[in-house]
Amino acid sequence: MTQTPWTLDQFVAQFALARDLDEQIGVLKRAISSFGYDTYVFGLIPNTQPNEARDFIMITNYDPDWMQEYADRNFTPHDNVITHGLLRDEPILWSRYHTPEERELMTPEEALVIERSTAWGYHVGVTIPLWIPHSLVRYGMSFSTRWLMDFDAHDAMFEKHRHALVSMAKLFFLGADLSGKVFDHYGLTRAEQQIIALLSNGRKIKEITHLLNQEQARLHNGGDFSPITESALHQRVTRIWKKVGVKNTSHLLATMSELGIMPDSEFH
Repeated sequence: MTQTPWTLDQFVAQFALARDLDEQIGVLKRAISSFGYDTYVFGLIPNTQPNEARDFIMITNYDPDWMQEYADRNFTPHDNVITHGLLRDEPILWSRYHTPEERELMTPEEALVIERSTAWGYHVGVTIPLWIPHSLVRYGMSFSTRWLMDFDAHDAMFEKHRHALVSMAKLFFLGADLSGKVFDHYGLTRAEQQIIALLSNGRKIKEITHLLNQEQARLHNGGDFSPITESALHQRVTRIWKKVGVKNTSHLLATMSELGIMPDSEFH
């Protein structure tokens, strides 16, 4: 039985009721399934500066084994969908990568990504770049139907519903709570998130050390505990830099701000 494609109003109403990222993803999946899609990928690349490695954070229902192969073989730098998504803001139909003209321009590594993606059933779809003006961070949303091989039927459907699908992708991008995914990606503990929040509020190392020790004293009800020193806090901050791949606190806070994410702090 063919579903009636969701209207943008339907998506907005259901998305507004979602209480967390899992429920937001659930709304997205129901919406895109009404257009015949069964697969989504929401990705963000925090660092798009030239000559620096790309750090790709992904939310998807792709086959986990395909994702493992993608990571193990380091396909990200050779994925034309990502490369082109960094350079343009118009939707990218995957059919373009299967034309003889486009194939001639591909490196062997780029062609391999397309070949392996097709082998896993991810052949027909679209990628919608999502940009923030003046930001080094790039986002994108892809929709596809696994094992579908008919480019013409898909591309005609997408063009018919282009406005609704692009708008849904943008609304998900603007409203999704990505903080947990980002913190998990970088392996940031709750204590490290708290330190980042305090730094973002303009607190200096000496003041943060005092606040953390105050909190420990409260948790221990005035009993004995091992207070943190300023030197030890410096070491923790340095470990946070390394996890996020930055060189100083200014870069750390700029990266978190670019991602639209800032941990909450219990201290005020």
